[in-house]
Amino acid sequence: NNDHKGILDFLIKAKVKTLRDLCELDGVTGCLFKIYQYGHIKSLRTILSLFADDMVQIRHFLAMELTARTKRTGLVIAAMSGQISVVDFVLKVYRNDKEILLQASRFDCG
Repeated sequence: NNDHKGILDFLIKAKVKTLRDLCELDGVTGCLFKIYQYGHIKSLRTILSLFADDMVQIRHFLAMELTARTKRTGLVIAAMSGQISVVDFVLKVYRNDKEILLQASRFDCG
């Protein structure tokens, strides 16, 4: 599956360099919701690569609320969808940054 290559091409054409740029794209939350829900790790990795080692942007990206009413983050959506490989990826990559993990795992029952 080469969805991550299409996403990278799109992000380059849209000149996305920051989280703000990403958030200004139409339909971004729906796209991110599906990436987490269906476990597209390569796509997630591609988006995270935009931020390089900017932990502030990564922290804010992982803390994005992708559902308006329940305010669920991507990590919570992945876990609830049974996409443990996505959860495992985030936990392995950011295991030394407790703030990222706390923000990414926030859960509001609505």
